[in-house]
Amino acid sequence: MVLVGLSACSGSSGTDAGGGGGDDGGGGGVDAGGTGMDGGPRGMDAGAGTDAGGGTDAGADIDAGGGTDAGPDFDAAGCTPTTERTYTECTDGIDNDCDGRMDAADDCSLCPPMSGAETDVTACSNGIDDDCDGWVDCADDSCDGVGACAEEDTDALCSDGLDNDGDHRIDCGERGCAATTPCMAATMTADEADTTLCGNGIDDDHDGRTDCDDSSCDGVGFCGDEDADAVCMDGHDNDGDGRLDCLDPGCADVAYCAGEDTDALCTDGLDNDHDTLVDCRDADCNRRPVCRDRETACANGMDDDGDGLVDCLDDDCMADCASMACSATNWFGTCAGSMETCAAGVCARPLSSFTFPADRVLLVTEIMPNPAGVDDDDAEYVEVTNVSTFTVDVMGLELIDDDATHAPAVVGRPLPLAPGASMLFVQDEDPTLNGGLTGGVLFVNNLGNSGDDAAIRFGGVDLHRVTYPGTGNDLNNVGTDDVSGQSFNLSQAFITGATTTATWCVTPADAANQYEATGPNYGTPGAANLTCP
Repeated sequence: MVLVGLSACSGSSGTDAGGGGGDDGGGGGVDAGGTGMDGGPRGMDAGAGTDAGGGTDAGADIDAGGGTDAGPDFDAAGCTPTTERTYTECTDGIDNDCDGRMDAADDCSLCPPMSGAETDVTACSNGIDDDCDGWVDCADDSCDGVGACAEEDTDALCSDGLDNDGDHRIDCGERGCAATTPCMAATMTADEADTTLCGNGIDDDHDGRTDCDDSSCDGVGFCGDEDADAVCMDGHDNDGDGRLDCLDPGCADVAYCAGEDTDALCTDGLDNDHDTLVDCRDADCNRRPVCRDRETACANGMDDDGDGLVDCLDDDCMADCASMACSATNWFGTCAGSMETCAAGVCARPLSSFTFPADRVLLVTEIMPNPAGVDDDDAEYVEVTNVSTFTVDVMGLELIDDDATHAPAVVGRPLPLAPGASMLFVQDEDPTLNGGLTGGVLFVNNLGNSGDDAAIRFGGVDLHRVTYPGTGNDLNNVGTDDVSGQSFNLSQAFITGATTTATWCVTPADAANQYEATGPNYGTPGAANLTCP
């Protein structure tokens, strides 16, 4: 997890002896006592910059005695750490966060800034966070009014059912729509002050703030401060700032979100502080000796810096590998398709390159709401299949049910699906508990046994919603009640295009369809579906 407020370095390993009062431990040059940390204020040496041992400081500051150093000094005092993430910070030649690295050698390697801002049609539609501010394309304020990123603040745009500005809010749930006629005419409550109103995605009182972002929701439902163990691991944006759990700065000092700060923890292959970054990819590990080295060569087949990543799989090689082709060994490479990006080493179209709901790309194809013999909390699953002719990166896809107060499950990593391939949302990532399922994306809200919705969404728009039991039996309705231990199955004939009639059926309880023995449970998770009668 990236934390702002790192303390400056202290101490030194050597002392200059002369030169009119040199550095306590030397700058970037070779001092008489070895290379160390400066003991004085950042940017001011006490002497002329020449060490008694014959070495010359390599610091970039101006000495009080009139000498000029040639590189950065790492001082014990006077360095006020900020961040090293934005385009300006990543191109200014300054060690902004006081960790001994600057620009491309620092956190910028995790998100190399492509430009100072996302302000043109290309940068606002390429699926890339060009300015490294954490917002992509239309979700970035700098793209407002550019290309397809229309401001959502007119009567027409605030009543069309679309997320026009890409901020995941639609119509009256959009702050810019608060004063428009359709939204002012809508039923308006005096306050957002109950569990329903504080979790429906609507600015009910038209004050420009929605749900947990509205102060009247403080303490209602799951809304409140995000600064304790319970609320920093509940999957909700409790304080409405757009950041969940350990990605919220308020959770920085919570035990569940701490613990990626020792050599052992920075090399164990685990995301110990639950911020989605592992080991040396986590900025908390930047100061650890095991993470200070860099990949010295990007095509030698070796893990030069010992971070477990070889050549073009290492962020250190991002710039060198960007001009090469995307591949399993080069996740930073280029793709031939004009709308494709490199997703985990595979060229794929991001979801942002499609127009939803007009484009049929992904479908919910199997639902297990009531597994037998194992806990629902462990073994429920929802299968999603790519029914398009493109390889699609499903990063950013959300799974929701029919309860607006439930936080969505989100695919938070690059995950390319080839045409006809499937992915799973699972209740537990442990195959020994979930029925032997592997590689799934975690969701935490239980599916109702007596009825519920399973819906996939991107950018605030439903791609496919399935109701069970529904009215009739078609693409969006399962025409039967659930059966314990048997999944709902969308007919394979419809998935492949052999028929245009979509029907659902219960997976038969026979040996060919048994995937788990305890229940036993029957389904085809991750495999081809059955053709319904």
